[in-house]
Amino acid sequence: MLHSLSARTKQPPLAAKIVLGLGYGVMLSAYYTWLSDRFMFPGYPWYPPDFFLWAVGLLLCTLPMLLLPYKTETASQFLVAFLYFLYLFQVIIVKFFVVENIKPYFFWCDVVLTLVFILLILILRLPKPEIPTVRLSYAGYVGTLFVASFAMLAFVVRDFGFTLTLPSLYDVYGVRAQFRLYTQEASALGRYAVFWLSYALIPLLLTIGLSLFKKHRLVATFLMIYCFGVALYIFAFTGFKSTALAVPAVFAMYCLFGYIRYSINILLMFYLTFLLSLVLFLIGYDFIFVNIVRRIFIVSGLNHSYFLEYFSHQPPLALAHSLLQGLAENHVDNAPTFAIGAYYYGSAMASANSGIFADAFANFGFLGILLAGLLLGILLYLLDIVSRGIDMKVVGPPLVITAYVLTYSGILTVLNTYGLLWLLIAYWLYPRREGSL
Repeated sequence: MLHSLSARTKQPPLAAKIVLGLGYGVMLSAYYTWLSDRFMFPGYPWYPPDFFLWAVGLLLCTLPMLLLPYKTETASQFLVAFLYFLYLFQVIIVKFFVVENIKPYFFWCDVVLTLVFILLILILRLPKPEIPTVRLSYAGYVGTLFVASFAMLAFVVRDFGFTLTLPSLYDVYGVRAQFRLYTQEASALGRYAVFWLSYALIPLLLTIGLSLFKKHRLVATFLMIYCFGVALYIFAFTGFKSTALAVPAVFAMYCLFGYIRYSINILLMFYLTFLLSLVLFLIGYDFIFVNIVRRIFIVSGLNHSYFLEYFSHQPPLALAHSLLQGLAENHVDNAPTFAIGAYYYGSAMASANSGIFADAFANFGFLGILLAGLLLGILLYLLDIVSRGIDMKVVGPPLVITAYVLTYSGILTVLNTYGLLWLLIAYWLYPRREGSL
């Protein structure tokens, strides 16, 4: 059925793209207004927006949609399409309801972000060179990937212990606070392995398991059970909901890939997700609509607004809190995410995770946004080179997780901590002829 749906997908007319893009912005605006009014979450204010500025912002974030490829042919095109719908609309639209007085730098930031996405879409159409790859057998590749993940898992168990007592999805903050205390005593490898497994290796192994199901059901079933088990274990002691939900998300993206490979269908999928969660809310099940949808559609825009407002009055951090710690002057007492959490959410324990461009603005101002866009473009170009010749159905689903973490982390953090570097290596090693296990 999904194959027939993708086969019937037609190139939508320009007017339809514009209407869908504008409708998406209106939907986000209405949802945030309702969310702020009904639930009164700390840090979720609502100010009457300037209609003219809001309309200009809506048009700006719709512009890149006109240039998105109809069908994503490369890994970079697929990731950029997901990131565009997960991030750009949110960071441009939400601020009109969050910031009381919209300053000119907000507008210029919107313009720069729109241009960055347009340039990414256009530049990534350029041809890429071929590079030599390592000739591994498919069985050797899958075995190596599994052994690497299991070795990382061993370090995690050694440093954090073993538990399968799962916290409630409604209350994970106590578990997260405890995890932060544990990380102070854990080894560097153990700390990093938690994230490498959750956001890179487990999504990739699960995708490989799904791709093997028709020919090697025993191996495929083992890999899927292993991935689900590791994800639940990590969620049990970290409280990271994204870890628990990454596995079902990858599973869904793999099954729907023939459909969502068309960029317009990614947006339609988000529309459908919103509507289905609204129906569930209306019949009494509010967790998805209030928590998951809020996290996907609102939080990145909310924190982006706070980062811009806060750091527009501060000197740039210049990576003093991370890569250049001790070398550059750090004028913020805590990590930026916790500084924002304390200032806007009223809690020293709140971590207001920002996206790739908010983090760049905090570190280098408007220049940082351009530098982050440049670095992202280079990494995406490299991604296309190392994933060339691999079935997009294997490449795509793990990149959905990468696109998501880019909405709440800086580019260097995604590359190092969240395992994008591991994915690049894994795709480069992937056998172009799968062969037999």
